[in-house]
Amino acid sequence: MKPVYLTKNNKHTRTTKNVRILILITLLAVFVCACQKTDNDINSNVAHQSVEAIPTPKNDELKWKWYIKPDKYSDMYFIDNDMIAVTENYEKYVIVNTSGEIVIPFEYSSVESFEDGFALVKDNENTFFINKKGENVFNTVFEDAYSFSGGLAAVKQDGLWGFIDKSGNMIIKNQFEQVNSFNESFVAVEKNNKWGVIDSSGNIVIDFQYDCINDYHEGFAAIEKNGKWGYIDKTGNVVTEFQFDKVENYSEGFAAVMKNDKWGFVDKSGKISIDLKYDDVGNFSEGKASVKLSNYNNSTDEWAYIDSNDNIVIDFYPYDAAGDQIFSVGEFHEGLAFVSKTLVSIIDNNGRNIFLGGGSEFFISSLSYNSEYDAIPAYVYTDDAMKIKKYGLMGQAGNQRLEPIFDYISGIYGDYVIVESIVKGENKVGLIKIYEE
Repeated sequence: MKPVYLTKNNKHTRTTKNVRILILITLLAVFVCACQKTDNDINSNVAHQSVEAIPTPKNDELKWKWYIKPDKYSDMYFIDNDMIAVTENYEKYVIVNTSGEIVIPFEYSSVESFEDGFALVKDNENTFFINKKGENVFNTVFEDAYSFSGGLAAVKQDGLWGFIDKSGNMIIKNQFEQVNSFNESFVAVEKNNKWGVIDSSGNIVIDFQYDCINDYHEGFAAIEKNGKWGYIDKTGNVVTEFQFDKVENYSEGFAAVMKNDKWGFVDKSGKISIDLKYDDVGNFSEGKASVKLSNYNNSTDEWAYIDSNDNIVIDFYPYDAAGDQIFSVGEFHEGLAFVSKTLVSIIDNNGRNIFLGGGSEFFISSLSYNSEYDAIPAYVYTDDAMKIKKYGLMGQAGNQRLEPIFDYISGIYGDYVIVESIVKGENKVGLIKIYEE
């Protein structure tokens, strides 16, 4: 891959010659260990695999303007497309729009995102639901509650949990000790220290007999009994017997399972489809899952990506993170995955380097990619000692998309970016809008 450099303001983004040398020295050991893993080697393993379309990098810099300046709030987060919870002291939150105008003036100790038109808020020990006018829509307070999911919300009254609908009617009376939220039309609930499953009408579809039940994913839920895990379907049939020490949820038709410290996968028939031989694994995404073997080739821990037939489609590599760098052997999204090659890097679904850390002024700070703007939160060092960071946005090829002048970037939310600045020794947050001409 040819590195791309685009730096318009050297005052904020210069990386000195000494820093470049340090980065190259840090990376050299990894490159030597992996020198045999060329693109040709990788391609020979994946010749049968279809190639996802990779977003085209955008080279022009984004324009931006302030919407909320970082001179007042200590924290902010989106609770809807155009509504933001903000606080000056982490004790009380109010709700503003993207221009910083207060739209719900009431103060809450916590605010959750709007789901099905309602936001769950707490005012000291009172828990209730509000609409976008800030009204307590059900004129009721609860001891505790979860946000709406599948048209119902779990609420706690008199020490027990039940469920209300979007009119505030108690559809399933409070009778449970613990509950999850509805997912795929079913919910796990606990009664008399045992877990079962009910449907949205409150009918028991799986009797109270298990020690734990996770949420349904792709039609299956993980269940625990006597310290071992298996899976059930929505009719309550045990499709995978209780034999595993740890399990994950289904993803793309497969679930990761562990026994005797070795990981593999079961398919939707409940059978082991990939033997339990790996030291760690990730979930399947876009047809691939990451797998780890410790002391691979008498060397060190190495990760590869396999397909659903256990074929290696991206070869083993000693992914590792230097210093305080994020460690990732990530899932694929839109044909890209974040991986740690000493520094956070990006590969495509053939394992080729789209961005190799150290080949740019920028260091990736967040494992999130905004494909609309070809933007990733990232930072540069502004001093020779590599202690002072300034944050901006880089493209997938390492090119500058937003000038790094901020003290931190929390995340990108559509056209908006939450940024931080240090004001008189305190971190203050603000909001900018990015756009292209």
